[in-house]
Amino acid sequence: MIDEETFELAQKRIATRQRPTKVDEIDLFSGLLFCGDCGYKMYAVRGAGTLERKHAYTCGNYRNRARNDMLCTTHYIRKSVLKELVLADLQRVTSYVKEHEQEFIETANECSAKAVQKTLTQQRKELDKAQNRINELNILFRKLYEDNALGKLSDEQFAFLTSGYDEEKKTLTRRIAELSQEIDNATERSADVKRFVALVRRYTAIEELTYENVHEFIDRILIHELDKETNTRKIEIFYSFVGRVDTGDKPTESISYFRQIGADVKSYAI
Repeated sequence: MIDEETFELAQKRIATRQRPTKVDEIDLFSGLLFCGDCGYKMYAVRGAGTLERKHAYTCGNYRNRARNDMLCTTHYIRKSVLKELVLADLQRVTSYVKEHEQEFIETANECSAKAVQKTLTQQRKELDKAQNRINELNILFRKLYEDNALGKLSDEQFAFLTSGYDEEKKTLTRRIAELSQEIDNATERSADVKRFVALVRRYTAIEELTYENVHEFIDRILIHELDKETNTRKIEIFYSFVGRVDTGDKPTESISYFRQIGADVKSYAI
C-alpha cells in the first residue's frame, strides 16, 4: 500500500511534468517557475546542443507579448544561477529544520495563515484585472467587426488589429484558468508543518539537485526582475506544505555572475 504523502507527491510530479523539450529532457524546474511581477509561468530558453550553463528562463507573458497592457519584461535568469541558489537555500532550510525543529514548527504554523491570505489577495486582484480586460477585448472585437461590416475598416486592417487582440485574449484566458486553479488549491491547502519535517528527515544530506528532490521540497519559485538601482535580483522560494521559510539568516546569495545589459548581476533567494 502507498501512504497518502507518497501518493500526493507522486501526483504533484505528474501535474508539474511538462512535455519533454526538443532535446528530450524534462527540465529540472518544470512547472515550478513563475514571474514574480505578472505571475505568468517562466519558460526555458535553450537551443539543441547548447551547454547547460547557457540555458535560461524568461517570463511567459513577455514571450507571448502582443499589443496589450499586461506586457511584462523578460525576467531573464540563467539556469546555472538558479540551480546554485535553490541548492544553497534548500541546504539552509533543511539544516535549520534539523537543528531547530520545534522552533521551526511553531514559527511556520504562525506565519502560514498570513502568507496564504496575502497570496490569495494578490491572486484575486490579478484575476479581476484579467477578467476585466477580457470584457474590454470583447467590446473592442464587436466595435471592429461593426466598423468592418460598415466599410469603415478594410479587411486587411480588421485582420491586423484583431490578430493582436486575439493573441492577448488567448493569453489572458490561459492565465485566468491558472489563477482559478491556484486560488482553489490555496483555499484547500493549509500548512502541514509536520509533513515538511518528515520530508526533511528522509534526507541525510542534499549535495545536488534532482528532479525528485526539487519537486518534493518546492511548491513554486517566483523570479523577480532585475533591480537596476541595486543591481540585484530577488528569487522567492516557496516550500511544499509550509511556504517561504525564514530562518533569520541573510538571504542566500549566488556567487556566480552573468552578463546582462552591460552589468554584473547578483541574485539572491529568500
